[in-house]
Amino acid sequence: MDTSKFKGKIKELFGKSKILVLIGIFIFIMYITDIGCPIKFLTGISCPSCGISRSYMSLLRGDIGKAFYYHAFFPVIIPGVLYLMYGKRPYFGSKRKEKVILGVFLISYIVYYLVRILIFHTSFLSLDIKSGIMLQFITEVLKFVRRWVF
Repeated sequence: MDTSKFKGKIKELFGKSKILVLIGIFIFIMYITDIGCPIKFLTGISCPSCGISRSYMSLLRGDIGKAFYYHAFFPVIIPGVLYLMYGKRPYFGSKRKEKVILGVFLISYIVYYLVRILIFHTSFLSLDIKSGIMLQFITEVLKFVRRWVF
């Protein structure tokens, strides 16, 4: 066995695992600072993955209906991410098929998000731009500029 190939694979695996560790640290920081979702914190709008954590928690409790209520795409998120990071590619036989499947997935995910946020208002989804820290910051900067310029 060629040890340089083996060492290269190990380095690649650990490199990708570092990304997962960094994501975990970021999520932990968001949790302990009570920010929660950084997109919702900044913009006041729930992100497309809003409800995924609740879905998995419901699934662990055995409540599959509630898991789908929180996010219908929860069954494909973790396997999809793992495939994109570690899977042998192209998985579907050709790069073209893979791109088409990924495109269909992304379009359906975006449509699902827009329908959820604009039509089906649930207790955990938010479309309140005024509560986002970004708009509050911009408003304060404009107030400051008006005081000093006018």
